[in-house]
Amino acid sequence: FAKLAAMVTALFALVTVPLLVYYLGSIATISHSASDFRHQSAQFAVRVANAALHAVVLGVLGMAIAAFSSRRAFATASVIGVYLITAAVSGTLGALPGTGGRYAQLLAPFQLLDGLRVWLLHGKVLHNLAPTMPSYGVAALLVVALGIFVLLHRYNRIAT
Repeated sequence: FAKLAAMVTALFALVTVPLLVYYLGSIATISHSASDFRHQSAQFAVRVANAALHAVVLGVLGMAIAAFSSRRAFATASVIGVYLITAAVSGTLGALPGTGGRYAQLLAPFQLLDGLRVWLLHGKVLHNLAPTMPSYGVAALLVVALGIFVLLHRYNRIAT
């Protein structure tokens, strides 16, 4: 779990540090009223929560994919390849009529995270969503659970 925790922490820091700089800059330049400060702080909290969702889902998925590569360069390419291929497959299946096409969004990690952001953090809707919002939560939990299972299985196999 140490490698996974390190990956999730690194991704979280990579996304959150620029958000923190933006937040501090916006606090320094606002009119210094209490309502402006509360509004900026509330927006920052939502952005940090979104960063945490991204870090966990993408960290677990990336580690699970990379665990099967023998070289770092191959691991990087395989993670990028999976993200690109799932986006293409999701987009192609998403063109199908009916609700089945809209559920295809759950296949692409970034569309999954966007739906999760809309559902949990009440974000702005950027595209057609799956018919039920909790499906994003279920899919994200399945991705994380399956990723952790794959990691544990892979590392146990290597250790023996």
